[in-house]
Amino acid sequence: MDKSNKERLLKLKEELVRQKNSKIRVSGRASQDRAKQMLGVPNSKLGKDSDEEFWNTKNIRLEVKSGKQTNSTMSLFEKAESQSWEFELTTDNPKELFSLLAMPEGTKDGLFICRLSHIKEVVLELEQMWKEETKNGLDKE
Repeated sequence: MDKSNKERLLKLKEELVRQKNSKIRVSGRASQDRAKQMLGVPNSKLGKDSDEEFWNTKNIRLEVKSGKQTNSTMSLFEKAESQSWEFELTTDNPKELFSLLAMPEGTKDGLFICRLSHIKEVVLELEQMWKEETKNGLDKE
């Protein structure tokens, strides 16, 4: 292959990579916008912003991840949700809300994961649970 053909192929490859990256960027922005809306994050005074680093969230940092890199997390969540439903359907009063608590080995902390479409209801339930805990004196260690 001569030098001219190699250069043309290289330019074509660069253009294809640029187009792919552009699609990924647009898709990522759409995911950020959707997450912002589902969480109810208000627009900043400067206007609507897709970049979560500039979201109007007082004391919380949020990072939106989307695309293939999140597939394994979603698979883990769906497997746990399905397992939970298998038990829940055997009870008289099944609980509608589900959250995954991931407790990695070797740490003393964990992750709390729930569907964004349920987050407001989950937070309300957690707040109620914590109020009951305090009211009953169970919050003392």
